[in-house]
Amino acid sequence: MRIVSELVSESTIGAFADAHNLVMKVTERSVESRQRGIPRYYAQFEHCDVGGDGMLRGEYGNGETPEQAIADYAPRISEKTLIIDAMRPTRREIKAPRLQWIPAAKVQE
Repeated sequence: MRIVSELVSESTIGAFADAHNLVMKVTERSVESRQRGIPRYYAQFEHCDVGGDGMLRGEYGNGETPEQAIADYAPRISEKTLIIDAMRPTRREIKAPRLQWIPAAKVQE
């Protein structure tokens, strides 16, 4: 038997977004949500779902700051198939590498 070993590719979430023309959307939740203990922000790529088992599901990261929400989002979509514009003629599928958040600059709000 022949065994071939591969390393999983890695990238920062920023470089991955730039390479695939993805826009990160960070949304602030309502005061009422935060009073119930839900983190202040959630982050996800615009028009992006995660595919698998014939189903699409939304995925997002949570945090008390935009940066924390993005940092939480990166591992949630790592090594998954991302479906962009699922119900549009511009639909595309992207296999995400192992992603990490490395803040390069302040996130624009």
